[in-house]
Amino acid sequence: MAWDMSYMSTIGLFGRENILKHVLMDIGLIQDSLWTEKGKRWRAGAVHWTGNLSRKIKGSHQCIAPATVIWCPAKAGETAEKEASSRQLFIRIHPSSFLETFNELLRVIKAYTPKPYIQDLRHEIGSIDITGPDSTEALLGVLKPPGPEESHASKFKSLLGLRDPASLPLGALLAFSIVDPRLTYPPRKRQPPANTDQQTQTRLLESVSAFRNDEGLQPYQLFDRDARFKASKLPSQQSLNRRRGKAGLDTPLKPSEVDPPIPIMLLASRNGTGTRIPGTWTVLLPWKCVQPVWLSLMHYPLSTGGNPTFGGLDEIRQLAFERSQPWFPGDVPGTDAGNAWETQERDVRRKKWASRPKGKRVQWESVDLGAGRKGEVGVGWSCDFETLFSGTMPKEREKSNGDNSDHEMLETTAASKEKEKEKEKKEKDMADKPKPLTNVTHLPKNAFNSFLSSSKDLNAIPPNAVVTVSVKILGRGVVTACARVYRLPDATGRGSTTATPMPISSSVEVPATGPPEGNINTEDSSLLPANLYNEWNAQLPSTKNKNKNKNKNKDAAKTKNNPTTVTADTPEARRQALARQLIAPAGPYPLPHPNATSMMNGRHPLCPGADDLIGFVTTGSYNLRDGRGEAVASISARCAFEEMVTRYKNPNDRAARLCVVRDAGQSVGWLGRWELV
Repeated sequence: MAWDMSYMSTIGLFGRENILKHVLMDIGLIQDSLWTEKGKRWRAGAVHWTGNLSRKIKGSHQCIAPATVIWCPAKAGETAEKEASSRQLFIRIHPSSFLETFNELLRVIKAYTPKPYIQDLRHEIGSIDITGPDSTEALLGVLKPPGPEESHASKFKSLLGLRDPASLPLGALLAFSIVDPRLTYPPRKRQPPANTDQQTQTRLLESVSAFRNDEGLQPYQLFDRDARFKASKLPSQQSLNRRRGKAGLDTPLKPSEVDPPIPIMLLASRNGTGTRIPGTWTVLLPWKCVQPVWLSLMHYPLSTGGNPTFGGLDEIRQLAFERSQPWFPGDVPGTDAGNAWETQERDVRRKKWASRPKGKRVQWESVDLGAGRKGEVGVGWSCDFETLFSGTMPKEREKSNGDNSDHEMLETTAASKEKEKEKEKKEKDMADKPKPLTNVTHLPKNAFNSFLSSSKDLNAIPPNAVVTVSVKILGRGVVTACARVYRLPDATGRGSTTATPMPISSSVEVPATGPPEGNINTEDSSLLPANLYNEWNAQLPSTKNKNKNKNKNKDAAKTKNNPTTVTADTPEARRQALARQLIAPAGPYPLPHPNATSMMNGRHPLCPGADDLIGFVTTGSYNLRDGRGEAVASISARCAFEEMVTRYKNPNDRAARLCVVRDAGQSVGWLGRWELV
């Protein structure tokens, strides 16, 4: 599958190497491995780096977006360690964060003399992504170097038979020139060698290991503006048709003086740490050369049959979900782009909800969560991080009838002029205040791991920071966006509002009806069972449960073969159950609520209280690859830190990182386990 990724933005930096180093450090590249001996190959331009950019705000780092940084090798005769040498680099970033990154770079370079040059290369450099087991074969059939092969071109040619780009070294990079693919259109099939050929596999392993040989690096032509301009002067299709008519329809055209070489760069990237996740090839080339390469790539005949498949944005998001990876910006709230995406999606979901008839849409105020709890936690159509970090729900949301937006009600009752003036004043004050969502910050995985390893202080983590996690449902159940994520209450009842069990009466006729200990406000607190932790912990699947299910199936088969056995479905069993119910003593009055201790007649435990809410699901669905429900969520960084350090000191504890995920507007939750991504 291939994607035209030319919408990705590219920023060029040109200046002294020591100044560029400090500029990159100012935008978040502060890892020691980048500026020590480990990062020597990256600074020399042999590999590319992918990570998160950030900017400093009030002494803390605010995440911007994931980006790819590529250095251009130094010229011949200049060493890469010479600080005064002029160097170039590319920063490739998502377009939703381009303006934020560009403005931050403009602000940073003002502090240096001489100032580096910044180039907006959004319409000068395009890109194509392709993934799958036949991706290398398709690129080899389309990208052909002209004349004498360059060193990187020969390396790429030796990769015929490579099934996964992720098997190459981390950050692998190739740069060479190719001829116009239209000269050899239609592309010819490149038959890969058989997997059983031992000599071919040995040569392929040698080619993969040769990627660490960085001898003879020369400046990449794609960084040269003149080379990009000449490559854009491709001959028209009509002139190529005339040349093909003279040479013959089936005869490939030879490059001439009017056919300029096209400089490209190939980036091999990994899409996760799992062995089942394939890698991706990224082709960077001049903007006006994307279409010729794209058309030839789409028409390449694969050796396995068919042609490469065209992919779009939905396919990118679906693949990221199946790989348990966050998709930027939708799964990364806390960044400016992620907050803008969440704000836009809130409005879309609210309009979709309001367009339904009142009898067919969810009434958020009537959602039954059990144990006397009524109403959805926060706004039902949004990932309400405001409620998560405020700790209390605004009264406007509690009293609303479901037709409210995130910060004001859509329907107003008749009120006096004084109340209307007060409301207008409050709305004006709220308009002047910054939106609460802007206070949410995103904490990348490497930054969170540094807190885990260096500090055990919970207060060291920013209070409104969120981390991205992958949630795997441990059993049945599927969740969607805006689902609520709860942590399990402590085994002792600490951490959530739980009720102490009623004392057992010594008399059969007079049950104990005394009030529970403590002053509990039934409007603000929920009376959850004291053994809620054990009930959810019992939902963990185990081999013992599988054996029990097998035994139940065997017993059911025996009962089916023996018609004299009394089962719950026979008329005799129903008569016996009715007789027991009639002669049984009278129960307590008034009767307890059916959802007082569990949901759906004991089939599902109650969801934890609002005090145990830790985050929201940004993407959720059924994973066809793994055959179960999965989700990508954002949870509170402090809650994640407490879960991994304070509550469960042993990371192998079966209850560690367990959570309950409940769809917005639903009463039933599902047990899952989260992992940092």
